[in-house]
Amino acid sequence: MKILVVDDMDSNIGVLSLLIEEWFDDHEIDEDKYEIDVASNGQIALDKVKQNDYTIMFLDIMMPIMDGFEALEKIREIKSKEEIKVVMVTALADRDTKIRTKKLGANAYVTKPVDFDMVNAMLDRYAMPEMLIEKEESPDEFEDFDEFEDFDDFDDFDDFDEFEDMKSVEQKNMMDKFNESHKKLSAEDFLVDYPDLEYILEDLSDLGDDINYIIEYLEPETLQDSIENISNILGQYSRFLNTFIDFYELSSSLMMIDELILKSDFSSIDEKDINFITKFIKAILEDLENWKNHVFIDKDAVDVFYINASSLNSCLQLEAFIKERTLE
Repeated sequence: MKILVVDDMDSNIGVLSLLIEEWFDDHEIDEDKYEIDVASNGQIALDKVKQNDYTIMFLDIMMPIMDGFEALEKIREIKSKEEIKVVMVTALADRDTKIRTKKLGANAYVTKPVDFDMVNAMLDRYAMPEMLIEKEESPDEFEDFDEFEDFDDFDDFDDFDEFEDMKSVEQKNMMDKFNESHKKLSAEDFLVDYPDLEYILEDLSDLGDDINYIIEYLEPETLQDSIENISNILGQYSRFLNTFIDFYELSSSLMMIDELILKSDFSSIDEKDINFITKFIKAILEDLENWKNHVFIDKDAVDVFYINASSLNSCLQLEAFIKERTLE
């Protein structure tokens, strides 16, 4: 079985890939029975779909080069809803977006921050039947297969609202507030109001080496010893972003993660969760560095607030995961 994860943010790809791996792990399915492929934009995803047979695709909407809407439309010209199940992954939780993706041929959608139960439900519905066919088993022979049997039709988008209610109210409010205020603005236009950019960037000037070191060398067994260094990076980025009123939500979320990791005892959680948190932290730091470069250094970001939304989603997901695992 092949699964394709499409997103231009490393942290988003990392989260979904880890959740998918965990699902297969929990159901004791060998690694050689499945493959997770990735793509960073809709055009690459389309090319991969033409060359491969995927069971499921998790497709982000807001991407450069070719967004999820266009990619989905082109994919449905060559692959039916039965040939590949397309699950849209989006921060755009408004009803119009849901209706549009459904009309274009999406099988389902997941709103960011990604809900873990929702991803599991998608895999239960779309991946499990194929795995059972390969194992020559019937659904009732597989434990927990019927966990989501109350849903008459997973192609009915209205069924998913129940999962949306599981999300943190605080997270939903933050993303709703962002979506309401979002406006497309290029880095070049955004920075017109900040003539003292060089002075503002000084706070981040010494972080590049530290971030690169963590990305390259941080491992689950060294996480606890690296907390102070990670906290310093998150704190500096949070203070930097707080300089810009438009990035208040991302600044606040980074500060919350900073506070959480400082008071969390990671030695008390299991190896799988430590591995997840470690990879997630590395991906977020890499995304923040890329975000800074595209907006403030290269100034080539087509949509400053889209990049901000993706980073915010990743931070909210990590925040929720750490709370769940360390504060229960």
